[in-house]
Amino acid sequence: SSNDPTAAATRIVASAVRVFGRDKCAVLSNSAGSSDDLDFREATAAERALGIQVIRHRRKKPACVDDVEAFHDDLNTIALVGDRLLTDVLFANIAGMFPVHLRSPITLKGDNGPAIAFRAIENAIILPIALRLAARRRPHE
Repeated sequence: SSNDPTAAATRIVASAVRVFGRDKCAVLSNSAGSSDDLDFREATAAERALGIQVIRHRRKKPACVDDVEAFHDDLNTIALVGDRLLTDVLFANIAGMFPVHLRSPITLKGDNGPAIAFRAIENAIILPIALRLAARRRPHE
């Protein structure tokens, strides 16, 4: 269905892979692939669902830049897929990566209440402002 976040994520990731190549697309999650992910089960499931790597990392964003550089040392050639504006997209921009924003997470299972609330606020208030500002800037090269 068009409201299925997994289907939407798969389409967005497929588009990013076509443009940038599979080796330059990754998921950097503060849950899947993090030190909170027991035996990296969530990371493995996300990799199967999306067909791209989930970066394993010891520290959460934005402190995990070293783990991202271990994935690929030229950060400005990476498209980072994420569902949070103030963690994923902001971190990608600060680190020089190309952000790909998912408006919905693949799953809310295991997501904490504050993250769910902040994501909703980000998408309702910050996203429209960011899109207006983005329309004024020149494209990523």
